[in-house]
Amino acid sequence: MKRINGFSLLEVIISIAALSFTSMFILNMFLVSSQVNQRAKNMDVAITVAITEIDMMKKYNILSDYINANESSENVINNDLIQIKKYYDNEWRPTTVGKKDAYYCMILEMTYNGASLGSMEGVQYGKIFEVEVRIFEYDPNHEPINGLVEIRTKKYFDGM
Repeated sequence: MKRINGFSLLEVIISIAALSFTSMFILNMFLVSSQVNQRAKNMDVAITVAITEIDMMKKYNILSDYINANESSENVINNDLIQIKKYYDNEWRPTTVGKKDAYYCMILEMTYNGASLGSMEGVQYGKIFEVEVRIFEYDPNHEPINGLVEIRTKKYFDGM
């Protein structure tokens, strides 16, 4: 009996199955790495947005000037807490007040903890605020879900 060189049908089927199985794992790795890269990009942009906001806040010496500069945001002012919310679309462009088109939300909270530089000869010095900036992703129902970044610092304001 003469032997024909080549592969049998069973060998070809097994090699195609092994190749398909391996391809599925590699494709899955590409999908996961794409998601991880997108999340890393969002975190990088969120850190830049948060630091930019803190730098903008630091250029103001009067608290009311900083709050008035954020007129397109939602501002909540209580005795010892000031909260400023800003919304961003999926390309990190600021959106108008409201959650309708928001994909990301930045919440800046300033808490007065009672610290001040005191007063001297009747002159009242400013107050020191604890500042916390948090940026969240929004889900389709426009509720904050994943926190991307959280930065804390302190800011001294000469006046209110």
